[in-house]
Amino acid sequence: MNQSDKLKFLYPEENYGIEIDFDKKETKISETFIGVFFEDINYGADGGLYAELIQNRSFEFGSFKESFSKFDDYLYGWEVFEKDNKQFKIERKNEQPIHPNNPNYLEITLGEMSHGSSLSNTGFGGIALRKNENYNFSIFLRNKDYNGKLHILLQGQNGTRYAKVTIESKNVDDTWKKYETVLNSEEDDSFAKLSLIFEGEGTLNLDMISLFPQSTWANRKNGLRRDLVQMLKDLNPKFMRFPGGCIVEGKYLSNAYNWKDTIGPVEYRKTNWNRWEEWQNAPYNQTYGLGFYEYFQLSEDIGASPLPIINCGMSCQFQGKEVADDVEPFIQDALDLIEYANGDETTIWGSKRIEAGHKEPFNLVYLGIGNEQWIDYEVEGQDKYFETYEIFRKRIKEKYPDVHLITTSGPFPSGKEFEVAWDIITDKTKEYIDRGKVYAEIIDEHYYMSPDWFLDNNSRYDSYPRYEDGKSSKIFAGEYACHTNGGPSKQGENNLYAALCEAAFMTGLERNSDIVAMTAYAPLFAKTTNIQWQPDLIWFDNNKAYGSVSYYVQKMFGNNMGTYTLKTDVVAKTKLPKYKRLPIYSIASYDANTEEMIIKLVNVDEKAHTVSIELKNVQGTWQKAKGVILTSENKMDMNTLEEPDKVVAKDFILGNVSSEFVYDMPAQSFVVLRLKVM
Repeated sequence: MNQSDKLKFLYPEENYGIEIDFDKKETKISETFIGVFFEDINYGADGGLYAELIQNRSFEFGSFKESFSKFDDYLYGWEVFEKDNKQFKIERKNEQPIHPNNPNYLEITLGEMSHGSSLSNTGFGGIALRKNENYNFSIFLRNKDYNGKLHILLQGQNGTRYAKVTIESKNVDDTWKKYETVLNSEEDDSFAKLSLIFEGEGTLNLDMISLFPQSTWANRKNGLRRDLVQMLKDLNPKFMRFPGGCIVEGKYLSNAYNWKDTIGPVEYRKTNWNRWEEWQNAPYNQTYGLGFYEYFQLSEDIGASPLPIINCGMSCQFQGKEVADDVEPFIQDALDLIEYANGDETTIWGSKRIEAGHKEPFNLVYLGIGNEQWIDYEVEGQDKYFETYEIFRKRIKEKYPDVHLITTSGPFPSGKEFEVAWDIITDKTKEYIDRGKVYAEIIDEHYYMSPDWFLDNNSRYDSYPRYEDGKSSKIFAGEYACHTNGGPSKQGENNLYAALCEAAFMTGLERNSDIVAMTAYAPLFAKTTNIQWQPDLIWFDNNKAYGSVSYYVQKMFGNNMGTYTLKTDVVAKTKLPKYKRLPIYSIASYDANTEEMIIKLVNVDEKAHTVSIELKNVQGTWQKAKGVILTSENKMDMNTLEEPDKVVAKDFILGNVSSEFVYDMPAQSFVVLRLKVM
């Protein structure tokens, strides 16, 4: 009796059968299988994860008009009220700034009739205040000849006062100095503002005007939003890729991401133009308040290995297409980064990390060389990436042989660029194996594709080449999301069907986790009012956040990973003229830590199916299984600010479990079952 007939005999009313053989261990599951990828897109950093409430705090907006930005308003985000415009003067200046990396500041000059003039900031679409919460305010001041008071207020849009402190001019030095105080809000207000009201005469310099909630993640100053970090931690990610993405490349090399600009005191850090500004009608900068120190710290906080990406001497190939004449500075940046993360107090860069407050190393193991570069023989200079990668590889491995390097197969999952990349990677892999070495530990692949693509590619990695043990390059599914409108140019919505297609695809990734070492959905964050790219994993506004349906798929995988996979077969018990593929996807694994079998089941169909499950060569004291289910009445359902819990994962208990049992699987659902085994 074949398998299909056997299942039909056991359970004649069922549509599908799943057979899991406990004796047939398939692949050891990568310990870094589920991770997260952060890029400052959709206001993911400033105005998002980074808890700073003031936009354009250092008046660097408008600094990039000549080369990048469409905007030149250095007072963007600020409102100026002039009591007497003849006696009130406001200018941006750059003589003797706080630091050369932070070159601009404001100079305010007031006369007798301009008392009461003010400067207000509404943050990122309003400052969200909570009643009785404390907020850390700070400002850098330099007194030229100002005599009077500077009032600091938290206010409603109509001027209602929620908090106030005053700085006396007699306490302000004639050199730059930081002044700090705490403001306690008397009311809730989602659209408040910070106001600086001048009551005096003379000239005063201002810079780095900052407001943070005291209630940040781990209550850190210069901290991160507590709710957003908690959502990351709840995913149980095992690595965090940062800071991009296209951000790393820059439109041109002059605005490519340089990690050295992002460490040290925040007032010493550069501000950079954000290339995603071109996808919106407003200025968009990177303050670098969320810099590499904070990224490493965040990785540690959420239990993830840090995976930084560094520029390889190439700007975005979709835009600027620049290639550095000399890659030596970029190689040195990579070497210095490893030293910063892992070095001790005797090293130059390790001592900078220790000075920042982290004595122990950050244990950097992974490093990405470039983002999604590709070979283009038709454009001058665009055919050098893999040559450049080998130069990086040689220099890094000479000093840090244990660091795992990540190269790329380009921005697409198929096509000319992908095929050229993999031809080179395949040839180089074989060449390096012959020399007893590894060409690249990990190859990054990206796919923003349609639902059909995700379902059709469940078996994508079944036939990927496996070489000599320890010499094969692993796959990093570094950026992916199901785009319901067809692809990256059309994008789509975070609905249930898209999430189920991703879950179905991920069962294939887990089945092939001997070669698929890492996976990360992208993008990670989106502010509901500032979207350049969607779908996204986590959505938020100034007050709250919610997970997309895809977020719960990632969470269910991240919190239910086994030690190794088990042979899992899905079979149809009847002919399926309606389907070109089975609607049921499954993968089973064994968790040696909890001694549980984990069964993942995905039904992408709009109708329920009864599934017969046979567990071979296993013993257990079952009757019940712990379960988690993600489903909804309509496959187009999705979560929103108004209905953040419309489609969420829910725990349940499944009864009547044995070595042969039936499960009535709801329409359009993703289910995880955990059974104790002996």
